[in-house]
Amino acid sequence: MICKYCLQDVKQYDVLGYCDRCGLWYKAEGEEIKGVYMLCSTRKDNPEKCNLVIQRLFVGAEELPESGEPHIATAKRPNVRKADKICVSCADKRFVLKKETR
Repeated sequence: MICKYCLQDVKQYDVLGYCDRCGLWYKAEGEEIKGVYMLCSTRKDNPEKCNLVIQRLFVGAEELPESGEPHIATAKRPNVRKADKICVSCADKRFVLKKETR
């Protein structure tokens, strides 16, 4: 897989790809992903196996906003990258890639 911005090869992490140069994540079919940590079901399904740093990044996880998506403590990119790197390297990760239905 190649990054669509810098055209460099991306590193593979399970079913996802990561461009070190651009700091972007991709699904296998090349679609850009924002927030890999949101694709992992371990935090919800097996919280005892989820990294404590990840659990602390989430604010009000029980109270979801109208969108239904949890949000992290701040929207700062370094926090998102930190969460993504922890989740992608976790031995207990379980990425759930949602498929679009039309």
